[in-house]
Amino acid sequence: MKILIDFTELGGPNHSLEVYGERLITAIPMWQRKQITLLVPQNGIERAKELFPDLPCLVFNKQPAPHITRPLDVFLFPIHQWRYCRIVNRFDVLLVMSHSHAVTSCRTRCRKVTVVHDLTYTHIPHKSFEFLRARSWGRYFCRRHLLTSDAVVSISQYTKKHIAVEFPDIPQNKIHVVYNSVALPEEEKIPYNADQLGEFILYVNTLQEYKNIFTLLKAYNRLFTVTNKKLVVVGRETDYWREKMLPYIELQGMSEYIIRVSDISFEELRWLYSHALLFVTPSLHEGFGYTPIEAAICGCPVISSTCESLPDVTQGRVIYYEPATDDQKLAEKITEMLNNPLSQKHLDETASLFSRLYSPITQWSNIYHLLYGKKKSVFILCVLHFLCHLF
Repeated sequence: MKILIDFTELGGPNHSLEVYGERLITAIPMWQRKQITLLVPQNGIERAKELFPDLPCLVFNKQPAPHITRPLDVFLFPIHQWRYCRIVNRFDVLLVMSHSHAVTSCRTRCRKVTVVHDLTYTHIPHKSFEFLRARSWGRYFCRRHLLTSDAVVSISQYTKKHIAVEFPDIPQNKIHVVYNSVALPEEEKIPYNADQLGEFILYVNTLQEYKNIFTLLKAYNRLFTVTNKKLVVVGRETDYWREKMLPYIELQGMSEYIIRVSDISFEELRWLYSHALLFVTPSLHEGFGYTPIEAAICGCPVISSTCESLPDVTQGRVIYYEPATDDQKLAEKITEMLNNPLSQKHLDETASLFSRLYSPITQWSNIYHLLYGKKKSVFILCVLHFLCHLF
C-alpha cells in the first residue's frame, strides 16, 4: 500500500500543525516507512529532508482559496486542484493532516483520510464583509473536505460533536476520534532568565483574546501582593498583548511580577513545566489543548477552564473552574491550590495516564487503521496495532 502524507503545513505560519505532523511522522515504525511518501511545499523541502532523511518527498505549493480581490484565482483554482489530484491519485491512500486548505477539498480516486483539528471559522466575528467572506469560505470548504473524505479524523470528542452540530447530514460513523500526541524531550534546559523567576505560576498559549489570558491577569491581580509569586507567560507578542494586556499590567502595577518569555526550546519549556507551582489554562476555545497535558505529564498541577475540548482531553484529572471568564473564581482556585496542593501520587498517576493515552505511537497506530479502511479484518488490525507498539 502506497501512502502519501500531505505535509504541506511544513514551513507554514501555523506552528501547531507543523508540530502535529512532525510528531506523527516520527512515530511511524521502520517496517511501515517504506510505504510512505511526503508531500511538502518548496520552502519546506530542506526541513523535510533534515527531519526525515529516509522518506521520499514530492513538492507541491498550495494556493489560497479564490478571493474577490483576485479574480484570476477563480479560473486558476480548478487547475490547481487538478494538479493536486494528478499527484495524489498515483497513491493508494492520501492522508491530509489539516483541512485548512481549500485545494485539498477535491475528490480523489485514492482513499482519502482528512484530519479536522477544529472549526476555526465559527470563531470569526461578524465585523465586516471580509469576516463574513472568511466564515462562508471556511464553512464551504470544510463541508467539501468532509464529503470527499472516506474517513475523517477528529482530534477530540468536542470537535466531533462540533462537526455533528455544524454538519448534521455527515454520517457520524465516518468521523473517528484520534487524540493528538504529546511529546516532550526527556532532557531539561534551564532558561537564560531562570534566576529572575523564583516561585512562579505558569501560562503557555497563544496571546490572543480567545485564549482568555485577560481573566488570568485579573485573577492574578487579586492575589499577587499576597502570594508574592511571579506569573510566567510563555507566548509570542501579539497586537492584543501589546495594545490591551500591557497597559492593564502597567496600570495595576504588576510589571515586576509578570515575566513574558518566547522563542524557547522544548527543553526549556519542560524545565518551566517541571518547576512551576501551578499551570493555568483559562482558554475559551480549544480544539484539543496541548499545554495542560504537557504540564501534567511533567508533574505540574493544572487548573483549567471547562470550555470545549478541555474536560475531554484532561480526562477529569485536573482542577477545573467555571465560568471561564470569572476571575474571582479563578483567583480562589489558584489560592486553594497554592495552599493545598495535590498529592504527589495523584500527579504521578496523571502523568503516567497522559503519557500512555497521548503517545505518538498510539496516535499513528489508530490513524494507520483508518488508512487501511474497512477491508482489513479485525485480526489484521490487532496485529498492526501490536507491531506499532513493538517497533
